[in-house]
Amino acid sequence: MKFSTLLFPLLSLAALSQAAPVDDDSGDDPIEALEARDAYPGQSTSMPTFTISDFYASGASHSSQIYIGFKVKSNPFGQTATCSFSMPLDNNHPVPTTNYYTKCKPSSFGFGFQKDATTKAYILTITQNTGKNLLTSAVSMENKIKTYVNKANPNGNYKYLDHSKKFTLYANLFLADFHEFFRHLYNNEIIDSNALTKLAAKAKTENRPIRIADLGAGTGAWALDIAQTFTSKPGNIDVELDCYDITDAKFPSEPPNNIQFKIWDVNESPTDEMKGRYDYVHMRLLVAFLPITQIPVVLKHAMSLLAPGGYLDWSDVSPGYPNVTPTNPNTQKCALTFVEHLKVTGKDPYLTDNLEDWIRGVGFQTVKSTHYSTDIIQKLPPSINMAMTICLVPATYAVLLKLISSLNPQLRSAALVRDIKEAETVIAASEEEIKNGATFTIPVSRFLARKGT
Repeated sequence: MKFSTLLFPLLSLAALSQAAPVDDDSGDDPIEALEARDAYPGQSTSMPTFTISDFYASGASHSSQIYIGFKVKSNPFGQTATCSFSMPLDNNHPVPTTNYYTKCKPSSFGFGFQKDATTKAYILTITQNTGKNLLTSAVSMENKIKTYVNKANPNGNYKYLDHSKKFTLYANLFLADFHEFFRHLYNNEIIDSNALTKLAAKAKTENRPIRIADLGAGTGAWALDIAQTFTSKPGNIDVELDCYDITDAKFPSEPPNNIQFKIWDVNESPTDEMKGRYDYVHMRLLVAFLPITQIPVVLKHAMSLLAPGGYLDWSDVSPGYPNVTPTNPNTQKCALTFVEHLKVTGKDPYLTDNLEDWIRGVGFQTVKSTHYSTDIIQKLPPSINMAMTICLVPATYAVLLKLISSLNPQLRSAALVRDIKEAETVIAASEEEIKNGATFTIPVSRFLARKGT
């Protein structure tokens, strides 16, 4: 009996790896289609990535279990892992879900696969502990459940998630997975729908594309999502996106045709060619990069980029109100150290408290602000909140080292830890607290402002 119990799931797994799932109403081979489809185009870049292969989330013929599995390779580090999980089949779960953090082999990798109660999408989160850093990525997968039809035996039918078997994800949360966070927080409205309707009508009348600028674009995760959204829906109006940043270090090597990546420092005056060109200007997460004295300057530059009636969309955070839940001393120390770092380097840890006044002060006419408390943020899928938290730990470590190594006595006195050894101890302890459920969230605000006509 024990032998049969063991053999049955093994045979089921073999069937899973060999069977080609087929839609009920299609004669095409979906495995070939999945292998040929690149789920995340334009994400080839020099920054760290996870390459996922042999991904499946599925049942199996004649099995009472459902399975998820994949292989992951960390680039450029080269480490690989095999991740898998199974659970009993039930009516509520056509494919399995597992909490973050489910260990892979080796255990330096871990993952979670959860269903978002609001969007019904599945969220895959992957983390690697390199020994010096934590790399994490998360992606939302559309809830496209299909049926494999076993023509030889109808009792062998099973459900599977229709998704690419091979794809690449950024392993940098500040630049990429924070986009996933914002997409969940804004319920997928990553560009304001009312503004978009007005701009689309205007662009159609003028027989031209909507022109969008992304300032401080980094990898261009937001713009890549916008480009993919527009190009994937027939009949949508064309868009042209220009992504600006102070360096090209994180620009993707092969962006879509309707995105241009350009070097420009938002603290500098735009060229005459840039002025008045854009219908929509997007900015996000600049709190750690802009001194308070530069905020009005950057806002004036953003306004000069806009055509009459154009929109500014700025999302940012207030790190001065951190919420560590449950309270854990080392994670709390990480949060407070980041706040001190902002203060002594001339940044505003309470930026969003004053941003609407600054926006109005440079001449924008209509300003709509939406504020998301930490209570709201903590209701997001656990994998998203945990991914955010893990991202902040290595970032805080870099801040700690900067504070400690600085020759400026003011910076040294602001440090909440006094030497590198203590910093390493705090970060290691914080990582353990996070693995045991600690989360680190800060409030978010979104400001949509319109230039006068």
